[in-house]
Amino acid sequence: GLASFGSASLICEKFVEKSRHVEVQILADKYGNVFAIGDRDCSVQRRHQKILEESPAPFLGEQTRRLLHESAVALAKEVGYFNAGTVEFLVEWDTRHKKESFQQIYFLEMNTRLQVEHPVTEQVHRLDLVECQFKVAMGHSLEQPFFDQTPSSHAIEARLYAENVNENFFPSPGKVKTFLPPHSIDIRWEVGIDAIDEITPKFDPMIAKIIATGKTREEAITKLADAIEKMIYLGPDSNRDYLVHLLKHTNFSKEAVSTDFITEIHDSVIEQVDAKQEKRSKQYKQILEDLSQCNLTAKSSALYLSKPDHNSILNNIYFKPFNPGKVEVLSSSDLQIITFPQDKITKSLLRIDQKNIVCTSHVSPNEKTISLLIDGIQISTTKSFGLFDAGRVNEKQAHISAEVPGKVLEVLVTPGDNVKKNAKLFVLESMKMEFEVKASKEGQITAVNVKQGEQVKSGKILANWADT
Repeated sequence: GLASFGSASLICEKFVEKSRHVEVQILADKYGNVFAIGDRDCSVQRRHQKILEESPAPFLGEQTRRLLHESAVALAKEVGYFNAGTVEFLVEWDTRHKKESFQQIYFLEMNTRLQVEHPVTEQVHRLDLVECQFKVAMGHSLEQPFFDQTPSSHAIEARLYAENVNENFFPSPGKVKTFLPPHSIDIRWEVGIDAIDEITPKFDPMIAKIIATGKTREEAITKLADAIEKMIYLGPDSNRDYLVHLLKHTNFSKEAVSTDFITEIHDSVIEQVDAKQEKRSKQYKQILEDLSQCNLTAKSSALYLSKPDHNSILNNIYFKPFNPGKVEVLSSSDLQIITFPQDKITKSLLRIDQKNIVCTSHVSPNEKTISLLIDGIQISTTKSFGLFDAGRVNEKQAHISAEVPGKVLEVLVTPGDNVKKNAKLFVLESMKMEFEVKASKEGQITAVNVKQGEQVKSGKILANWADT
């Protein structure tokens, strides 16, 4: 408090053991008219940051919903607010309560802007909140609302991040080789990258927002999970499989969850994700090994993989492009992958020992890399992406550098300190998250080059290092 606001005074607040994060979208004009346009539940969070949001908030007693809306409107009127805005609340939640029962609410904050999750409100109330903002700014009156205040459907949004869910959701920067979202009338994509792009450590690693709309909550959840699974993504680690398991989790689909939801089920979800990937990875491991021994040759619009001389699983594999106009006769000595010049990607029918499997192939002649996306699992001839750390000991140059830009929250070492492997050296704050800089081996700190509170750029040398 002293560092941020110039005051070290503390405010004591009630501890709410189990709560939901519910917010109300409001719209107010310059004439004192204020409307609550539905509500959203944003309780599914990791690192106190929302990753699943939906509207209307499910399993909410009507008395509680009415109080939330009335409170949000009263607050906006009291301060003379006009524009779109969001009033956020904690709702005390105990799963033993029936959904019709009343829940105590607590005011959190008001965001005087549009939220990341505003599309779910737009979908169920059939309006464009940005257009509404312009109309209010131009002096239009809301006395005769030009939007539907009654939700017509259910919408749910997932935030797709480039992050390592096994490493406490650390960002995972790197090159995105291919990103192709499936299109559907009930799926809205808001994408922050191009089809081929790079996730850098300088910004929040969100790749896209996926919003599904259905007549019921169950239908919206099913459509969202299906869209995420069908998405073609070849790039650094992401939370795609994790999101699908959250959406399909019984606790989430059958009841309201608290803000502790991910903390409570994280380990079990990770086990399921890892087991699924391990099973598929083993199944296709031989394909990966054999592909890595192929010679890649470009011929016109097609790419050819020459088989190894020895007997291999490739004798029973061929790729057949979906586009009949591109199909050519496959010889016994070549594995042919048809590609398109603009993105070098094609959907194919992968045939292994008489079994047909739909897959996506991505071939990069320049990088000598062949990537396959089979049943949502990516295999590649090269391991392009490694783990991401906030800071790392440089083995050759004997220093510790920051790999993310941010603020130094803690300096835990002084010159002369002997540290053990995995010892925490610094804590950085970047992209709303804290990152620990740890020692990769035993050694001695010879110099510390930053102070607590200092802003550092990516690559900044935090400390000098010597082997012991």
